Amino acid sequence: MEIRGTTGFFSEELLREIEELGMHSRGRVASGDVQFADGSRAELGPETCAVITHVLSTAPSGHIALEKMNAEMSRAEAAAMLGVSDATLQKYIDSGRLIAHGDSSEQKFVAEEVLALRAQRLVERQQAFAKLRELEEKYFPED
Repeated sequence: MEIRGTTGFFSEELLREIEELGMHSRGRVASGDVQFADGSRAELGPETCAVITHVLSTAPSGHIALEKMNAEMSRAEAAAMLGVSDATLQKYIDSGRLIAHGDSSEQKFVAEEVLALRAQRLVERQQAFAKLRELEEKYFPED
C-alpha cells in the first residue's frame, strides 16, 4: 500500500489478502488487537473494528472513502446524510423522529441521532420490501 498525503493506494496483492480472509462468509470484524512496530500491542475498539470491516469489505470495489464526521451537523448535512429533501427532514422534526437543536435559522442535529434515524429508515425499507415480496408471492405466485 502506498500513502500520498491522506490518500492510500492499494495493490492487487492487498485484494488477494482480503479475499483470503473470507470476509463474505465471516461477517464483521468484532474484536482484535494490533502490534506496533515498537513491539507494543493495543486492543481494537468497536469503532476501529467497524472501520476495518468497512475497508476490508469495500476495497474490492476499488474505492474507499472515509471522512471525519463532526458531533453536530447542519440541516443540509442531516438531509444529505438521510438522503431526503428539506421538506422531509422537517416532517421528521415535526413528528419527533429527529430533534433539532437551536433556532430555525441555525438548526443543528446530533450526528449520532441522524445516523440512528438513517439505520432505522433502512430497517423500515427492508421490512416494507419484505412485505411487498410476501404480497407479490401471495397474489402473483410463480407457475
